[in-house]
Amino acid sequence: MVLDLIKSKVRWFLFKRRWMMLVPKHDQRPDLLELRSRITEVITWCSRKPRPWNPRSTFRTIELAWYDFSDDRHDVIKSLSSKRRGMLQDCEWFNSTTPAPAPDLAGGRILVYIPDWNCVPGNEYEISNGFVNEQCVPPWDLWLDFNYDDHHDNGTCGFLLCWVPPEMIALVDNTINNAAEVSLQWLDETDWKIARQLEKAGCGYVKVAKG
Repeated sequence: MVLDLIKSKVRWFLFKRRWMMLVPKHDQRPDLLELRSRITEVITWCSRKPRPWNPRSTFRTIELAWYDFSDDRHDVIKSLSSKRRGMLQDCEWFNSTTPAPAPDLAGGRILVYIPDWNCVPGNEYEISNGFVNEQCVPPWDLWLDFNYDDHHDNGTCGFLLCWVPPEMIALVDNTINNAAEVSLQWLDETDWKIARQLEKAGCGYVKVAKG
């Protein structure tokens, strides 16, 4: 038991060190058209997954595994998204002109993960049945974008956007409500700049939380 705890803390430390090294070189502004495309692709990608879905493994496709990092988190997501898009385009059933997803996100929601707010290993892995890993990171199949927001008391912080399928919403919601950390949030329950940009652009993906 003690050995497992030590191993967990070591894995968290190494993970945190890697992410902290990936600092932005310049201000990254979200490309809303690209984000729309990625949302469509993630929804399409997941719709082909055999059911029943396993929170621990279904959304962690080995071919998309994020073992290699660049010096910019934004580039990590860009590379993963490009690879996912290429794999989709290789599928005979995939139509690259698929229309943008419905305003209800096909029943799903957009999750925000803030790695710099994940201070210590928590209980999120157990609560989520492995949907988020031991460092609280959502599965990479669902990643949409990594960007930065400077409208917070903690200063500028980086955040990862993920699409969560409707079947996983209750599980993730329970994780957020019972987590030891605050590094997971629903985008539609925040007033983050990216949420306002999506709403202003008429994407219909989120409704900005009202104070």
